[in-house]
Amino acid sequence: MMNFEKENPNPAIKRTVLSDWAWAYPTYEFSISKSKAAVKKITIDPSELMADIKGENNSYEAK
Repeated sequence: MMNFEKENPNPAIKRTVLSDWAWAYPTYEFSISKSKAAVKKITIDPSELMADIKGENNSYEAK
């Protein structure tokens, strides 16, 4: 009922849209076809369009 893809508000930022994440599930898993060393940063919902009460855990940045 609520599954749809919102328009990219910032086309300058490349994004990958993954399959739907049902709200009733506490976790979501996906695979990236790059080595962990090649990943510099991952951000979930950078434009803050999702209803998320804990936005501080939406980013991973390699150290």
